[in-house]
Amino acid sequence: MMVRIPERRAAAIKDLESLAEQPKTENSIEHRALAWVHLESHEYDQAAEELENSIDLNHNDVWARYYMALVKFDQPHSGPDARPGLANIMQNLRAVLDWNPDFAEAYNRLAMAQLEGGGVHAAFDSMSYATRLNPRNQTYRLNLAHIYLAGKQWNEASALLGQLKDSRDAQIAATARQDLEDLPTLKKYGLRPERQTAATPPPKPASSPAEDEESASEEERAPAPAEAAPDRRKVQFLRGKLISVDCSHAPVAVLRVAAGARTVKLRTDNYKTLLLVGDDQFSCDWQGISVLVNYKAGGKTDGDLVSLELR
Repeated sequence: MMVRIPERRAAAIKDLESLAEQPKTENSIEHRALAWVHLESHEYDQAAEELENSIDLNHNDVWARYYMALVKFDQPHSGPDARPGLANIMQNLRAVLDWNPDFAEAYNRLAMAQLEGGGVHAAFDSMSYATRLNPRNQTYRLNLAHIYLAGKQWNEASALLGQLKDSRDAQIAATARQDLEDLPTLKKYGLRPERQTAATPPPKPASSPAEDEESASEEERAPAPAEAAPDRRKVQFLRGKLISVDCSHAPVAVLRVAAGARTVKLRTDNYKTLLLVGDDQFSCDWQGISVLVNYKAGGKTDGDLVSLELR
C-alpha cells in the first residue's frame, strides 16, 4: 500500500527489497509491488524481471500476469511487424478474465492487442464487453471507434467520433476531431494523410536555487484543487418506453421513461456525449419508443443516465 503513496514510496521500496532478499519472507506480492514501481517509471526490463520472479513463486498470481501484459503492451514498439510477445499478452489477459470476467480494463487491453494482431472481429467483441461494463469510459469508446475504422465500418466510426469530438476530455476530443478529419482520406486511399511532426519546444532555462525556492513557496501557498469524489452508485438496468425528452436546458436533457406502473426521470448533463445505441444522433423529439437504459439512481423515481439503447 505504501508504494502507492509518493511520499512513502522510497521507504516502502526499501522494505520490500529487504523482505524479498530473505528466503523466509520472500513472496510473489513483494516482487509484484516492485514491478509496479518500475512500470510506473517506464522501466520495463526491471518490471518484467520482478514479475517473472513473482510468477516463479506463485504460478497462479493472476495480478502478476496482468501486470506482465501491461509491461509487454506499454513497452515502446515501432515498425510494421506485430509487437513481440503479442500472443503471450493475449494469453495472460484471457487468464485474468477467466479469473474476473467483469474486469473492463482487461477487456480493453485484450481488444487492442487483438486489433494489433489483425483480429478486428475479436477486438470488436472484447471492446464491446469493456464498454458494456464501463459505458462512461470515453477511452473505451474512442478505442471502439478505432476498431470500426480498422474494420472499414465508416458510418459507425463517424457516429461515435461525432459524439466524442465534444468530449470534456481535451485529448479525447482532439483525437476524435483528428480522426474525423482523416476519415475521407482513409476511406479513399486506406491510409491516413501524412503530417509533419511538430517541432519539440525548446527546454526551459535552468532556474536558480532562489527561483526554485520562490516557486516552491508559491506552490505551497496555492490551494490544491479539490478532487471530485468518485461516483460509487451502482449502475442499474431499466427496460421501458420513452415518453418524452426535455431539452429546454440543452445540452442537459431529461428523459421520462415509463416502466410498468412507474415513471422515472433520467438526466444527462450532455446528450451530445451520451453513449447511444440504435441511432447515430440524439433527438429531443423522441417519444413512444421502446428503450433499454443503464442509469445510476438518485431516488426512487429519478437518476443519471449512463447509456441509452433504442429498440
